[in-house]
Amino acid sequence: MIDFRYHLVSLVAVFLALAVGIILGAGPLQGTLGQQLSDQVSGLRDEASSLRGELSTTRANASAQEQFIEAAGPTLVDSTLHGRNVAVVTLGDVNRADATAVSTLLESAGATEVADVDVTQAWTNADSAEVRDTFAGGINEQYAASLGITDETPSTDVLAAALTSMLTSDPAADTENDSLASQLAASGLVNIRGDRTAAADSIIFIAGIPSDLSAPTASPSPAADGQVADPVEDPAVTYAGLARIAGAAVPVVVAAPTTTDGDILHAIANDSVAAGVVSTVSGVETVAGQIQTPLALATRIAGTVDHFGFGRNETVLPPIRRVDPAPEPGSTQPESADTSAQPTD
Repeated sequence: MIDFRYHLVSLVAVFLALAVGIILGAGPLQGTLGQQLSDQVSGLRDEASSLRGELSTTRANASAQEQFIEAAGPTLVDSTLHGRNVAVVTLGDVNRADATAVSTLLESAGATEVADVDVTQAWTNADSAEVRDTFAGGINEQYAASLGITDETPSTDVLAAALTSMLTSDPAADTENDSLASQLAASGLVNIRGDRTAAADSIIFIAGIPSDLSAPTASPSPAADGQVADPVEDPAVTYAGLARIAGAAVPVVVAAPTTTDGDILHAIANDSVAAGVVSTVSGVETVAGQIQTPLALATRIAGTVDHFGFGRNETVLPPIRRVDPAPEPGSTQPESADTSAQPTD
């Protein structure tokens, strides 16, 4: 049995320790601890002030560099696409300011934007599967020969073939493809801005932010008129298929926001056929990416497929190439000539 004296000794020891702590804290250690805390606070304050200054300088430098790049853009692209007819097609929820910037640089490059088309969410979302299948079934019956499609062609590939055929046809002379344009628009699959003025000899696709290209579609509904229904895949893969089919017909560049997992640029990289015929630009939301886009198209027209941007395995600056205007229909003139800019004496 523990004697009461042990409890008393323990209590006395506790109070003695407490008293010693109070005396030392109020006496010799008070100044030392207070000074240390004061020095640490002062050091943190100076460090924060220094970091704010560095951040301000970095932002000012970045702004100045962006201004320089923006001012240099028209000079870099000048005449690189002289005489070319380009269709600009947006995919998903695209920032219109980005599309407008690319269009402005196309003009500086000497190209004519002959079509401005938005591919709507109906091209990929689950709620519009029946619309796509019904449209594809009708196209299969009416334009199977001209579009090169069969009953085994998936609905989204039929739509891609129809859109490509429409963009690359002369709206003034081809009533069949003009009807395709009307049907695509009436089905809510595309939004055609303004008038198509000529046949496009190349296409730039501008993709939306990755979150709009990552939600998978639902299981396909039964297709109309025997047409193969949409495969179950995410919009990025569907849009990559559109670029692949268009790229088999004319030079194509896909410009998208800075690369993230699951976006259209990854979908193209994972599609061996698309990666072999479609050039890409990562970072279209930046001034640099917008300038890279017409340069990438000139490079693609010259016969080179590459992937541009600032990420891994991407080329920072496309070669400055000046390509000849597209040949007239029926001409035996080569499709393009690579006239890479050379230093002058």
